[in-house]
Amino acid sequence: MEETSLKENLKKKGIFTFEKGNKVILFNPYNLKKVFTTKESFEEDLEKNFNLIINKNEKSKPEL
Repeated sequence: MEETSLKENLKKKGIFTFEKGNKVILFNPYNLKKVFTTKESFEEDLEKNFNLIINKNEKSKPEL
């Protein structure tokens, strides 16, 4: 899959992608997880850390 398509799919899931030079950071605001990578290994690192970055922390609802 093309890197641009991956970034668009992540954006739809609420995952932010920040780039500076060759470095890339993926950030999930729902669980505050970050993945640091480079443009060359973006797809490989995303595949390795997919569950970490995609999963939302499910917080239990407080009992009233």
